[in-house]
This record gives sequence, structure tokens and C-alpha cells, in this order.
Amino acid sequence: KRRMSEEVLTGITNLQWQLYYWPTIPGRGEIIRLVFEDAGVPYLDVAREPEEKGGGARAIVNLMNSQENSLFPIVAPPIVKKGDFILSQSMVIAHYLAKQFNSLPPEDQQQAQIQSLAATIADFVEEVHRTHHPIGSHLYYEDQKPEAARFTATFVKMRIPKFLAYFEKVLNHNSSNTTNTNTDNKQRTEGPFFFGANCYYVDLALFEVLSGLEFAFPKNLENIRANYPKVFALKQAVASRPNISTYLKSSRRIPYSSGIYRNYPELDVVVPQ
Repeated sequence: KRRMSEEVLTGITNLQWQLYYWPTIPGRGEIIRLVFEDAGVPYLDVAREPEEKGGGARAIVNLMNSQENSLFPIVAPPIVKKGDFILSQSMVIAHYLAKQFNSLPPEDQQQAQIQSLAATIADFVEEVHRTHHPIGSHLYYEDQKPEAARFTATFVKMRIPKFLAYFEKVLNHNSSNTTNTNTDNKQRTEGPFFFGANCYYVDLALFEVLSGLEFAFPKNLENIRANYPKVFALKQAVASRPNISTYLKSSRRIPYSSGIYRNYPELDVVVPQ
């Protein structure tokens, strides 16, 4: 059987955007899906294709193996591929795709601010993952439950409020300075997103984190929702975007289960406000 790098997937040309991520979880690949979906750009979610057509998880492994001796070997998915171009790391991919789709502000300073927000969201996501894998991914959750309970108690009490308060502050600042002529507020118009009316990939990324947290910690998120009105208004605004709304109702949207966002009732302990 030929390796994936030599396969021609049924109905696929070498010029189409291809996403390689685990086929049963949203995970770190979901921000990439959201960028494609919001922009209305066709893509192939390769691992969700049948194995007999070159899909399945094996397609990811084969692609990674084919890149072992390349200039930039791949550590882990998500991965995007178009022709001979291959890129990994979720926020790097999201930024690159946004640039390809003309979905970034023109100013370098605002693009840098977007990358700063993206890095903060990536930090947040990593802490979410540690709520059920505080020691390491090489162990099952059941092998680290005491440590998970201890980490999550602090995460719920201190870290979720810290991150959401930061995003709320950014949103408050931006919405209250929409007429400011300073460089960092230039060309912003009033709206629910980080940069006013313009929705960028960092807005999609925060939407995904909030959606995942609502699945993983439904009691806690309901308990603190009122403290962060602009954060949750951003989430609703993203969900209401036509392409995103259609996507969320489609079979392309994978339900949360055993990925980064996991619902363990014993970890969703409400912290008094």
C-alpha cells in the first residue's frame, strides 16, 4: 500500500486546502476548522475521510512520517497542507490562513496585538488540558485523579476568572475607545469583537474556548457568566455569524467528548463568588 504522501485522495486535487487532525474530537484542530468555515473557504478534513480513500487517523501518522527528514518536521497535529506547503501549530496556522484569506487588519501593530491575544488564548487552552492531565498525557485521567482535582480547584477558582477578566478588560477598552485615533485603536468600529465590528481568528478562538468550557464545567460557567457580559456577548456574536451558524448545525461540527474539553462532574465544583 502506498504511503499517504503518494496517495491521491478521491476527489482531491493537490491545490485544495487539507486539514489533518484527529477525526473524533474538536481539540486544537477546531480553531482551524472555524477559520475555514467563517471564511467560506473549502477544505478537506482528511482524517474524517474513510480509510479506504486515504483518510482516517493513519493519514495523519503517514503525513508526519513523510516529513521526518524535512527542514521542519512535524511534532503533532493540527497540520494544514496545500500542494507541497505544510504547516503545524494551531495558532500559527490560524494566523497564516487569516492572512491568506485577507482576514487580518492591515496595520502591523494590530496584527501583533492579535498574535498576543492568540498566545494568551493558547496558554488558556493548555491550562484547560491540565485539568484532566496535570501530570502528563502519557497517563490516563484515572491515573492522576487526585492531582487533577487539586489542579482544577485552583483553575476554577483563580485561573478561569483571571483569563476571562483579562478578555473582558480588552473588550471594554476597545469598545470604549472606538473613536480614539491612537494607533492601537485605528480603524476600529463599534462592535462585539476584540477589534470592534471586525471578527478575526482570535474571536473565533475565544468562542471555541468558551464553548468547550461550557461543556467541561457547565455549573461553574453558568455561575460566573454574569461577571463577563462582553466575553459572552462575543461568544454569541461569533455563533450568530452566518457561516459559523451553519457550521455549528452541521455534521462537520464534532461534539466534545474526550479531547481537551472533557466533562468530569467531580471536577465541576462550583466555587462561591
